[in-house]
Amino acid sequence: MIDESKLLIERVQTGVRMEKRILKVLKGFAEYHDMSLGDLLEGIVLHAFDATT
Repeated sequence: MIDESKLLIERVQTGVRMEKRILKVLKGFAEYHDMSLGDLLEGIVLHAFDATT
């Protein structure tokens, strides 16, 4: 198991192509929850890859 307190997180700017209506929904969802679109997408991806047993 990785010691998360010593894990260095480096974020980079990226451009992704996404269907216009999906992006609109995600932006609205992020705004409703007072978070950035990047934070929302990162949370979705982390949850998708989270180990479940």
